[in-house]
Amino acid sequence: DDDDDEDEMPISNLAQEKDEPPAGAGLLTRAAWSLKAGLQRTRRLFGREEEQEDVRDFVTAGLQHGGLKEVLYISGMPGTGKTASVLEVMDQLRQQHGGPRRTSPFLFIHVNAMCLSSPGAIFGEICRKVPGIARTLRGSLTESQAYHTLTRYFTDANRRQVIVLLVDEVDCLVTQAQTVLYRLFDWLSVPEAKLTMMAIANTMDLPERLLPRVASRLGVRRVNFLPYNRAQLTSILQEYLKVGNAEEAIRDDAIALCAARVAGSTGDARKALQVCRRAIDLRLQAWDGQKGKNASGDERFEDGRGPISLQEMTFAEGAMLRANPAKLIISELSTKTRWMLLAIVLEMRQRQGALTLPVGIAVRRYAGILAMAKRRQLIGTQATAEDDNDDDADGWEIKEERPEIEALGFFERFEVLAILRPIFGGVRGCLQRSNPEPFLEFGDSVDVDDVIDTLLNVGDELTKDLLRSGHQE
Repeated sequence: DDDDDEDEMPISNLAQEKDEPPAGAGLLTRAAWSLKAGLQRTRRLFGREEEQEDVRDFVTAGLQHGGLKEVLYISGMPGTGKTASVLEVMDQLRQQHGGPRRTSPFLFIHVNAMCLSSPGAIFGEICRKVPGIARTLRGSLTESQAYHTLTRYFTDANRRQVIVLLVDEVDCLVTQAQTVLYRLFDWLSVPEAKLTMMAIANTMDLPERLLPRVASRLGVRRVNFLPYNRAQLTSILQEYLKVGNAEEAIRDDAIALCAARVAGSTGDARKALQVCRRAIDLRLQAWDGQKGKNASGDERFEDGRGPISLQEMTFAEGAMLRANPAKLIISELSTKTRWMLLAIVLEMRQRQGALTLPVGIAVRRYAGILAMAKRRQLIGTQATAEDDNDDDADGWEIKEERPEIEALGFFERFEVLAILRPIFGGVRGCLQRSNPEPFLEFGDSVDVDDVIDTLLNVGDELTKDLLRSGHQE
């Protein structure tokens, strides 16, 4: 059914979260659950009202005028809510206009350029997401065929729907001649296009630096997401805790300290959430070894010791800086094995707040990373220097193998090392089409941020490039 589409879900429903924390859970357990599930449960962002209003005004103008001859360029540091803000606005507009997608005045298409096997693959990806084109496809299209198919579509004066196109990680479409980007943006100048386009990247000057023709001829409207400040991070932490009725799990001064420290460094909301989770995990780990010995005190807390204190928050922040539980294991993996981990964390980061990931999506992203690595190899760009002395000496050599077969071996190794674990059966059943779609989640001692930090430290240049395009310390 054309109406059933991942693009209809602004914050991915693919992650299989537990609906509620365990029955009878104490405040600390509920707080730990809330800090992970908060975004998916609240379905709203905090501190981005002005930026979202700018996005809403732009898209609304595009719907009113049947498209716009300018692009909305959205920039900002990682972790500042760029993509989630746009998706939330589009979800609100979709609900506002109501009705099935076929009768809606617009069709929303979201493409993450980092997921593509090559810059030119964006044309085929857009074709697959336009129902009127997808229904007519009888096989895969070449880049040129897909581009010309879309050009005919955008010059059809009889088409009534406005296309709202969001290109995430648009800097991944950069080529030497910028042919892909110019072809993409040139559609805006077609009178019949009925196209409203938004582009997201981390750098502010990409239009002027790489696309002067777009900036001068078509016009660029901007929305810049600044790093979260102390007050915004405090509100985010408090609102997340409310999700599990766990507001009293952390003292106000401890939350204020965490917000101030993160605001003073990266302004990344994910980091603030991670520090708070670490403080809770340390308390629960200490209590787990002494169950039954702390019966007195505040009965709302598992160990009776009351809320997380300022001192505990300070210690948790230091512990995160001193130790990374994934670093030793991941640093000893081969390059291609780390690329599989890279594929997983990139997809989980894209699905903000997701704790699980469908195996098929991880494999497709891994195949895209292999294709990118092969392109670098073919043009003489060495992806990693460390492999010269790696035990897996040919780990960087890109061979013509089925990615799903390689992935199966990686998943088995990750399960043994307690880095990842499969949901809905063992990894041997992961890729059998007859089984329900299996999911992966990280082990108890490792999360997405741990893996990202470690890959940034020990990964090859391709890994660092992809992470820095959507993650920066």
